Amino acid sequence: MATLTFTQVKKLKCPNDKNFKAFSIDSNCSLYLVCFSTGTKLYKKRIKTGYATLGNFNELSLAEARELATNYEKESSLSKQMKINYLFNELLDLRYPNTKENQNKRRKYKNRVSKWILDKIGDKFISEVNKDELLNALNGANLEVSQRALAIYRDMLKIAKNKGAINDISFIYEILEDATLLFPKPQTGHRKIITSKIKHFLLKNKRDKNYIKQDRKSINLIKTLSFFQLFLLNLECILQYKIKLQMVIICIYGVSGCIILDF
Repeated sequence: MATLTFTQVKKLKCPNDKNFKAFSIDSNCSLYLVCFSTGTKLYKKRIKTGYATLGNFNELSLAEARELATNYEKESSLSKQMKINYLFNELLDLRYPNTKENQNKRRKYKNRVSKWILDKIGDKFISEVNKDELLNALNGANLEVSQRALAIYRDMLKIAKNKGAINDISFIYEILEDATLLFPKPQTGHRKIITSKIKHFLLKNKRDKNYIKQDRKSINLIKTLSFFQLFLLNLECILQYKIKLQMVIICIYGVSGCIILDF
């Protein structure tokens, strides 16, 4: 059973007459180092269907590669149970337990990811979906919709990581950080653009309203003055009528007195 040291592994290179070559570096866990003619070196795990990539030689230590190869079968069997639909249902039950009172909240929460995530990649394993595939699923979504869906997907990844179904979830934070650049802002289609003509009309209408308010004040003042003038005229008439009435009475008394004197 071959088990190579890091120094021995570092010296491995692809033969000049081949495009790549796989070297067995630890037969206990079926760990291989595949060297390409381009200079790239990858740690791979030998499985029944071929090779499963574990990581790049320059980014992964030999000890980490051995650990990944040893635990590959365990993680692989666990990741098969961690489909995206399964993870979402688990997250949904954690957020809003399946009770009669929470049915409306559960429906709204599911609507945030149904169109963009569950309908497109819901049947895939959580470990199969990378950054590019997630962005492809969200193609067409605006900034507000994508941020809501990504926040839920982030929580799903946290559950998967805690259960050991996935190791690296840093890509979701990269997408969230660059969301303003990756997704367009929502359009305010219900608001019409105010053109210069409409703006002029609104300003003129506003001025007209001010004039109307001023005219109303003037009209009210005129009405008040007219009423006061009418009152004065009526008062004058009453006074004149009273004076005339007194004169008539005096005249009557005078005539009456003359008649009496005549008798």
